[in-house]
Amino acid sequence: MHVLFAGIAGAIVIFIADGLMQRMPVVIMVRKEYEDFEGVKKWGREARPLLQKIVIMLIEGFFFAFAFALIRAGLSSNVVLATLQFWFLLAAVRIIPESMEFWHETNYPLQLIWLEAGMDAVSGLAVAFTFAFIIA
Repeated sequence: MHVLFAGIAGAIVIFIADGLMQRMPVVIMVRKEYEDFEGVKKWGREARPLLQKIVIMLIEGFFFAFAFALIRAGLSSNVVLATLQFWFLLAAVRIIPESMEFWHETNYPLQLIWLEAGMDAVSGLAVAFTFAFIIA
């Protein structure tokens, strides 16, 4: 039951964190600077319907909550350390490979790849803390 609740809470955290970061002035400024770049026109994020975004975030939330529950016994009993351990794991299996693949396979601007990886890292940290707090 905790995993189910953590998955929903994680999806909400991802939704809020991503929404807040997308509206940050520095993010808007960097994206505007590259909006005419060929790689951005071809590979840029297309606007998805809200329901589709919510479903994707719920799937991510449930998947990561289940993964956290499976490895919880191997993580520190301290909430902060468990958060950091799971966050590093998220970075190693999701954020870094995704960014490296995008950099290698496309002509997307490197600054935007770093920006997206940084935003993923921040939302990943928030989700890791949410799971460490809920799944004890």
